[in-house]
Parts: sequence; structure tokens; C-alpha cells
Amino acid sequence: QIHSVDLSNLNEDTIKKFLSYYNELSLVYGKKIKITIHPAEEINSIEIINKSIKILNYITEIIKENNYNFEILLENLNKLKYRISCSIHNVFYIYKKTNIDGITLDFGHYVSDNLNRFSKILNINKIKNIHIHDINNNHIDHYPFYYHNVELDKIFEYLEKIKYHQNIVLECALEYLKGETLEDKIKEYINQIEYIKNRLKKVEDESCYSKM
Repeated sequence: QIHSVDLSNLNEDTIKKFLSYYNELSLVYGKKIKITIHPAEEINSIEIINKSIKILNYITEIIKENNYNFEILLENLNKLKYRISCSIHNVFYIYKKTNIDGITLDFGHYVSDNLNRFSKILNINKIKNIHIHDINNNHIDHYPFYYHNVELDKIFEYLEKIKYHQNIVLECALEYLKGETLEDKIKEYINQIEYIKNRLKKVEDESCYSKM
């Protein structure tokens, strides 16, 4: 799992350098690396889509030329004061126009713009990675699950419905985790993982009971 630097603001040579570095990591671990990339940030949706397609096609060309062992996944972005939303629907459109491998669905970003309504997410077989995190009451994201504006039970019910069995990444900003020291914050992050596992087990148990 790698969350890439913002490649949209880098030149071609720098992109090559980062991809070369990711390749070294792939060789160290001996595994294919999933690289999540943000769409380009531009002044309107059309510019976001066009620039993202251009950059991603360049990236996939470099990967093919060098036979890198990567999976390139594009993430949906929510609307914030400093950026325009790139919805999951626009992400799927960009996917179709490029040779990337799939989609990283960020549920925190999605809920920020769409509430906890997941039934309209299309092309579910292209979702190959999941980011989960909470959002606060001002729709600032990457929080641990302190506010419960992102409803974990509904997420897990949806993932069970679409038969998703790949990565789920808990994405929390360090400054939002409770604790004074780095060690405290790491412990709190682990506590969050345990909380999520317990919520998942609850959904699984209820699902099994409903099928009896």
C-alpha cells in the first residue's frame, strides 16, 4: 500500500523518479504494490478530468516500459474550501479513459458529499481498495471514529453486498488521534482498528443470524 505524492504537480522527470523509488520498494517486499493516486486538482471538473487522464496515461506508459509491478488506483475526492470535488462517478469516467487498474473508494470523502448512501456507486468490480475514516461536524476528514458521521455498519453491509474481499485502510491524520506522545497516538490507532474489527464482527453476526 502506497498513498502516492501528488503527482499532478510534478514534472515528467520527477514522476519517473518516484515510480523508480516505488519499484525499489516492490523489489524489497517481493510483492505487487498498490499505489493510490489523487485526481488532479483544477478549477473545474472538466479540467480535473482532462488533466487526470493525461497524467495517468503518462504514468501507465512508464510502468509498462519498465515492467514495474504496480497496481494504479484512482481515489475519489470530496469538496473542500481549497478544492473541487472529484466524485466517484468522475473517477469511474477517468478510469475508463486510461489504463489504470481500478479504484480506491474513500468512504469518508464519499460520505462528506453524499451522506451514507452507497447504492448509487457503479462498476463495483473495479473497486480494489477501500479507505475508511470519520469526518467531523464541519466535514473535515481523516478523523478516527469519534463523531460517527461515517456509519461503519452501513459500509460493512455494503461491502458484504458487493462481495468485496480486498484491502481496507484506516486513514487517520496523526494530529486527530487522541494522545500526547507518538506512542500514545499509535496505541489509539490500534484501538481504532480493534473498534472497527468489532463493528465488522457485529455486522457479520447479524447477517448470519438474518439468514437462518
